[in-house]
Amino acid sequence: MTKRCRKCNVVKDADEFHKNNHHKDGLTSYCKKCCRERGRQYAKTKKGKESANKAAKKWQRGKGREASRKYQRSLKRKNCVLRWKFGMTLEQYDEMFKQQNGVCAICGMADVTGRRLAVDHNHETKKIRGLLCTGCNTRLGILEHKIWRTLAEKYLYDHSD
Repeated sequence: MTKRCRKCNVVKDADEFHKNNHHKDGLTSYCKKCCRERGRQYAKTKKGKESANKAAKKWQRGKGREASRKYQRSLKRKNCVLRWKFGMTLEQYDEMFKQQNGVCAICGMADVTGRRLAVDHNHETKKIRGLLCTGCNTRLGILEHKIWRTLAEKYLYDHSD
């Protein structure tokens, strides 16, 4: 699908336009390049500068920052990420956490970084294996890289005195 930009009057592919559900075709009237330029011009105006200052002050006062922190920490966010990445719910994660007594499935310790345990899964089959601390999850990722592991073993063998 193609569309003509109302600003530069050039016919471009649909992926050159931002999405906008308020338009019949679902795309903005201006292409991405013209939108970017329009935004730059607006930022140079008195009204644009006032708007930017107002937004910056709101963020600095903590309203924007605190709202962002609350959202990031919320159970809804965690649940969405778990469902999107691994196809599991927060309840399933909590149940697995309880079954592992809150510790890493490999080293048997809680995560020393204070983070939640990472969901370990097979990257090929996408099957979930367990919950791991950051250190074990990182090391396991390196071990699963077979070519690197072979080269590292050869290196250690060649340099063992």
